[in-house]
Formats: sequence, structure tokens, C-alpha cells
Amino acid sequence: MGFMNAMLTMLTKIQSGEHDRHHIFDNISGYVIIGYRLLILIVFIFGVINTYFQSRMRVKNFILVFGILGGLYIASLPIIVLIGNTMVAAKDRH
Repeated sequence: MGFMNAMLTMLTKIQSGEHDRHHIFDNISGYVIIGYRLLILIVFIFGVINTYFQSRMRVKNFILVFGILGGLYIASLPIIVLIGNTMVAAKDRH
């Protein structure tokens, strides 16, 4: 993920000729990074659910908390970009 992020960031810097971008993820490479994070989130959730049902009772609470906090961490970038795009769209309407 780190290598892909670095390559897409370099591609974004090369394509940065747009004057109306609101943030660094407002182009195709940014959307690829966000889509990749969402794919990782889906795989992470399936892994946590699978581990939760296969584990013993002592560690189920840990796995549940780990899954919630890990999912929030992975989803933080798409959530922040969604909030930013919503705020910009609301500001443009007024």
C-alpha cells in the first residue's frame, strides 16, 4: 500500500496543473487511493469477522475492539475526503 500510495502521489504531483482542486485527492490518482483504502477496509472487516468466530471467548472482546478501531483508522481517509467534498459542495451552492 505504501508503494502504491507513493507512486500515485508522484502521479498527482505531475498532474497538478488544475487550478480548481480543493485537495490533493481531487483527481483520478486520489480516487484510486481512496478506492484502494475501501477495498482494504472490506478485506479487513472480513478478516476480523472470520477471526472473531474462530477465536476463543477470552479474546473475542479484544478482536471486536481491534476490528472497530482498525476499521475506523482505515476508513478515516475516505471519511475525511467525503466530509471535505460535502463542505465544498455546500459552499458552492450558496
